[in-house]
Amino acid sequence: MNYFTSWSEALTASGQGMMSQFISYTPKIIGALLALLIGLFIASLVARAVRAVLRYTKIDNALEKIGVKKELESYGLGFSFSGLVSWVVKWFLNIVVFIAVVDVLELTQVTNFLQQIALYIPNVIVAIIILAVGLIVGKFVQDLVKKGVEASKVASGFAGFLSGLAKWSIVIFTLMAALVQLGIATSLIQIVLSGIVVMFSLAGGIAFGLGGKHKAEKLLESIDQNL
Repeated sequence: MNYFTSWSEALTASGQGMMSQFISYTPKIIGALLALLIGLFIASLVARAVRAVLRYTKIDNALEKIGVKKELESYGLGFSFSGLVSWVVKWFLNIVVFIAVVDVLELTQVTNFLQQIALYIPNVIVAIIILAVGLIVGKFVQDLVKKGVEASKVASGFAGFLSGLAKWSIVIFTLMAALVQLGIATSLIQIVLSGIVVMFSLAGGIAFGLGGKHKAEKLLESIDQNL
């Protein structure tokens, strides 16, 4: 065990130890910075390439023609499909770069944290796809129900209400499905979904029973007469 005869010797030894550690760690810092800069540059290039390819396929124009862009803008989501995909790709690659950098610096806990984020990104992508499909289907069902109710002339005054109800039912179901995919309050959402399904089933059964009451009576009378 080393004993110091004065404070100056203690400070000198401590300073020399810190300097030695810094010098030995400097190559790792330089390597990490280079990996960070090069990695972020490559991630940006790949994201731009993905966006260019998607724009070349004209998928944004196709989605705009069927009303997807307008529907997303009505929810305050003013982004294109190509822009969204390229953004997701860019940040996925950025996280991969960050993992490589902190691995070089031997920051194990940070590396594990970033790896968990990288593994979670596919769930985010699937949730976004579920939401997008749900919004599209909701808009389609809204238009379909509205035209059907208006054409029936039975409850045309409620066409807007019924079509809106159909749309938002699908949107809510879709939102809950996306939250389940993200692992957010899964048990609670499953209970709520089960309750909503039962509620709609009972409401549909009651409505069908009341609406078909007279026809059911006639059918039973005809069967009774035939017997």
